[in-house]
Amino acid sequence: FIFLFFSMIILSRLEDLSAVIVADFAYMKQREEEMRDTSESTNNKVLYFSIFSMCCLMSLAIWQVLYLRRYFKAKKLID
Repeated sequence: FIFLFFSMIILSRLEDLSAVIVADFAYMKQREEEMRDTSESTNNKVLYFSIFSMCCLMSLAIWQVLYLRRYFKAKKLID
């Protein structure tokens, strides 16, 4: 009878422990999804900022070439 009582206590503890483990895994899965969404959002922001930066650099380079060409033509250093 005592063995049965201790077995029931051990089984009860194991059930509680398994419930805690399942809850922890569910929480970890939820956090993983949130972190993945955050990571994808950050990746998109970096991509858009990089494209914007490249467009700014290209437009500035074109403006600089046109400005210097006009300047040198005004100074009659080039045809």
